[in-house]
Amino acid sequence: MSWTKAIKIVLRTSFLSCAASFMNKMHLRFPFAIVARVGITLALSLVTFAFQALPAVRSMETAPVRLEHFDLLTHSSGWILLDKHLYWTSDTGHSWDEIGPDIPAEGVIQDVEFIDPDNGWVVWTSPYPDGSAQIHLDWTTDHGRTWTRRPLDLFEPGEDASFVETVQMGWLDAQTGWIAVKHESGSNFSIGSLFTTQDEGASWSRTQLPVAGEIVFSDSQTGWAVGGPTGSQIFLTRNAGISWEDARPTDFPEDSQAFAYRPFVSSGRGSLLVNLPEEGSLRAYSLNDSSRWSPSMQVDVDGQPGLIGLSILDEQNFVAVLPGTNSILRMVDGELSNLESQDSLVESIVELDMVSTEAGWARSVDSTCDTRESSVSCTSTTRLLSTVDGGTNWTPLELPLIGSDSISIDFPVLENRISEAADNLSLNTTEIFIGQGFDRCEIPTLSQMQTWWGNSPYKVVNLYIGGSSRACSNNALISSYLFLLNQQGWKFIPTWVGPQAPCTSYLSRMSSDVNTAHTQGLTQANLAVDRLAELGLTDPQKTGSVIYYDIEAYGTNQACRDAVNAFMNGWVSQVRARGNQAGVYGSTLCNTGLSDFLNIANPPDVIWPARWYHDLGSGYYNPNASVWNLGSCIPNTAWANHQRIRQYEGDHYEPWGGLTLDIDSNVLDGVVAVPYDYPFVSHILRTGASPTRAATVSFSVTFSKPVTGVNLADFALTTSSISGASLSSVSGSGAAYTVTVNTGTGDGTLRLDVVDNGSILDGGTLPLGGFGIGNGNFRSGEVYSIVKSIFLDVPASHWSHEFIERLYNSGVTTGCSISPLMYCPDTWVSRDQMAVFLLRGKHGSSYAPPEATGVFQDIPTDHWAVDWIEQLEKEGITSGCSVNPKQYCPVTPVTRDQMAIFLLKARHGSGYVPPEVTGVFQDVPVDYWAAAWIEQLAKEGITGGCSTSPMLYCPATPVTRDQMAVFLVRAFNLP
Repeated sequence: MSWTKAIKIVLRTSFLSCAASFMNKMHLRFPFAIVARVGITLALSLVTFAFQALPAVRSMETAPVRLEHFDLLTHSSGWILLDKHLYWTSDTGHSWDEIGPDIPAEGVIQDVEFIDPDNGWVVWTSPYPDGSAQIHLDWTTDHGRTWTRRPLDLFEPGEDASFVETVQMGWLDAQTGWIAVKHESGSNFSIGSLFTTQDEGASWSRTQLPVAGEIVFSDSQTGWAVGGPTGSQIFLTRNAGISWEDARPTDFPEDSQAFAYRPFVSSGRGSLLVNLPEEGSLRAYSLNDSSRWSPSMQVDVDGQPGLIGLSILDEQNFVAVLPGTNSILRMVDGELSNLESQDSLVESIVELDMVSTEAGWARSVDSTCDTRESSVSCTSTTRLLSTVDGGTNWTPLELPLIGSDSISIDFPVLENRISEAADNLSLNTTEIFIGQGFDRCEIPTLSQMQTWWGNSPYKVVNLYIGGSSRACSNNALISSYLFLLNQQGWKFIPTWVGPQAPCTSYLSRMSSDVNTAHTQGLTQANLAVDRLAELGLTDPQKTGSVIYYDIEAYGTNQACRDAVNAFMNGWVSQVRARGNQAGVYGSTLCNTGLSDFLNIANPPDVIWPARWYHDLGSGYYNPNASVWNLGSCIPNTAWANHQRIRQYEGDHYEPWGGLTLDIDSNVLDGVVAVPYDYPFVSHILRTGASPTRAATVSFSVTFSKPVTGVNLADFALTTSSISGASLSSVSGSGAAYTVTVNTGTGDGTLRLDVVDNGSILDGGTLPLGGFGIGNGNFRSGEVYSIVKSIFLDVPASHWSHEFIERLYNSGVTTGCSISPLMYCPDTWVSRDQMAVFLLRGKHGSSYAPPEATGVFQDIPTDHWAVDWIEQLEKEGITSGCSVNPKQYCPVTPVTRDQMAIFLLKARHGSGYVPPEVTGVFQDVPVDYWAAAWIEQLAKEGITGGCSTSPMLYCPATPVTRDQMAVFLVRAFNLP
């Protein structure tokens, strides 16, 4: 994609349960220096459920239409890619013209780009008989009336890299562009090649990509590669990809689940967005002169993880959609606001592309499943939406080809079947499962998994449990976490990612010597089985489970194949000798991978072949996927007795139940793992209300079965912003216990954790979480919000906390809400509220003004503050906002310049006149109407202004309630 287009990427972060909560939690810590229109949503590799399943509503010979890509270039013109057909509109979707090249039936369009209405490119792939890809480039200079085609010989015949997962491209101008190819691999790996051209695509220079993620160039030499298995890697090249350097910001947390999105860069300026889920924030960076990223903004977010559709137009304007709600957050000319959409369609928007803060397109995907233990029935509806009022209303656009404004798919019922445990294995640790599952480098959160369990067709998930080649930390993988996932219903595919073939470029490789490789296979098997036991996936004897080895493609070199065969002989024999089944994930090509393992001395017990149905680069769920027909070299008679898991689709995005994840898809008729019946913590719940000011709180701790040995040493506290919290007591028996905690001092959060030290046992003396210290740790309990401050919305960390509490203790205010007790510190003070504040501050909390007689024409005698307002006038503190007619303007906000006069007259009397002005504040000229009053307020120490460097007062800015507290406490020396 070029700098002229919106960048479309997946934003996996947390979204808020409501817009008001989002606005309250947002902290803009730096100016938002982002310099171009950036649409942040689904990556271009996403097709909105590019399903090739055969829906019940269509004939069995016809596949569903797919809305693959789209781009709005101006308010009225843009293109969509619909089922290999490229359409253009010049009237905002009221009519469409097909402008695309003629693509063969077996061809798949990978990417489309237009730098203006006339000049565009299409890159597409066609398969060779062996499954590798031929890449083609078509381009037009006359708005698609004619196209020129060029096959690109980018790879050597038979080269492993020619097995293509996705292709993306970008063009700086008609001569200069790039193509980035992601090679086929499991989700644990991210490898690719970069090709650049400066002669309109006539010749291409090839280099290696450090990660096969999102690629963007700002000029012919300078570019960035962002992504990787974890999504956290950022690399910079200054020489068109010949070499790369780590370009992550210096404040990137180590060993974090940070996810970076494709940056925007143009003319030396750029923007990068990073999701930091562990901090609950989204961070923006701007590009400095040395091509390094500097923080420019941070937004704190909270709530259920999900997709945020965000379209950034420039440094002062953006639009964000919060999925699952009708809330739209907008920044218009630097001012943040929240818009409540009137259209329920906004709740299912997963991709947003705005050309202004008012006009844009969006993709809406509503996909869910009716899931039961035995079957799954799914539906999906996709729409292309348009808005001209910033998202208040959305209009579905009628799509060409189908003559409808939606693509609806009803998938046939998919049966999930769980058979008896696999032969010769423990009844407690394995099952034969027939149905669908997914794999992903980093295990999702509990809440994400719960959402997908109830709304997706998948019931099994892969676990990358360890190995020298594992790319994702998967810190969540402890036995207690797997027990909780299994409680939701999930089964597991445990996978070990150790050394790869010696003839590959992976960092960790096995020896090319067959004897050494065999020994390495034995060693890896022992490590994997021990890790299985730590996760509670074996019985107490470390037997009865299944483990799959991830061996990526490695070609047909005979010496390399011999080494891998020797390694696999060692792996299988030792896993089997330890009482477990040995599986292998690998290629189904001839003369390499699984076809070789049919004939080694110790063939794998079960296999996990990577054999994809997909049109290259197009991800989809396929309810008709089958473990059979894996190619001529793996006959259906091999591994035929519930021994197969087929990865039928590579890395892609799927939205289910309003939650989008990047996954690989699998169909199973094979062996999966489940936890052994060790005791574990089911949940830890609060027993009281939250937030709370209580000195002590309690938690209820529930175990999966009755246990003994529970004492205070088995628990720990995780706190934030509070001190002195401590464990007090534990009581209970069997499976239910109560732990009492002293809440300490300060405002913050408090969570009770279980720390497995081996002392908690069930009736059969099985330890919590299985054998090994820490296996049964539990850190997912409910959290208390501790608020020792008077007002729930004014924590001790608030800048005016002391002044607001003094105002309350002096009886000047009872806050803005009684139950719960709140102060509303950021709310503007109106002139009627100001009258009460000022007179109570001056006369004391017990003061009651005399009955009103009717002075101001805009204050009726039954107005709630009429007595206070008239008394303010009687004391000469105010004469109102208008003399003829005499008015007070009760609901108008009090400005800071007005407040200076009110305070000084209340403090010194109605006849007080301040001394001449000398010039203190840069934004208050000496001839300003309230300059003398403002300067006197500063001289008396009542205000320090709104800024000290430079010295500013912000005279026309409305007074907020927290500022009012400071003014009153200082003016009247309130105790």
